[in-house]
Amino acid sequence: MTGPRRQARGLARIEQILDAADALVGELGHEQVSMNEVARRAGISPGSLYQYFADRGELLGTLAMRYARRIEDVLPADAATAGIEDAELAELVDRFVDPVIRIGVEHQGFTALFHNGTPELAQAIRPVQESMIDRIRGMVAVRAPTLEPAHARRVAEVALRIVEGPVHLIAERPEPERGPMLAEFKLALRRYLEVYDEGPRRRGPHPG
Repeated sequence: MTGPRRQARGLARIEQILDAADALVGELGHEQVSMNEVARRAGISPGSLYQYFADRGELLGTLAMRYARRIEDVLPADAATAGIEDAELAELVDRFVDPVIRIGVEHQGFTALFHNGTPELAQAIRPVQESMIDRIRGMVAVRAPTLEPAHARRVAEVALRIVEGPVHLIAERPEPERGPMLAEFKLALRRYLEVYDEGPRRRGPHPG
């Protein structure tokens, strides 16, 4: 087998393993997922799994990085070019929240990782959190240009905590109940952000 073909096969196997880990973390919770269980779900031997991941921590960290990449794909990295300055705040909340909820619905492991407080997982999900904070901070910087950078980051971190809390509650609800729950959650997030918002209809002073 040629080098590129071997590399492509290895990448496909890694995705297969991560898919299995994602499903198991969502179904069982982080604590109950073992390397043997992931190998079994992925349809490979434990020995083959350890060829790709040295231990469970590395596997979960890689899974978290995959979530981070998906967030980067769906959220604008450059706030200034995404029509943020002239959009209504409700539209911006939709633009940020809806993709994150979609990821939570499609990947139950995403919400499970965010709601486990162990030090191991805190380190694993940090790249995801930093990716989300950076994108929220970019939006805040455009909408509230007079905020100091450190203050804009604090606002972004608080907004992320508001997002993190109910994601699993919304993602786990059946479809008829998800919409109303999501609407209430977006209302809470808008009420917090509008204090600082200097959007198209609010160019006046804001609290420092």
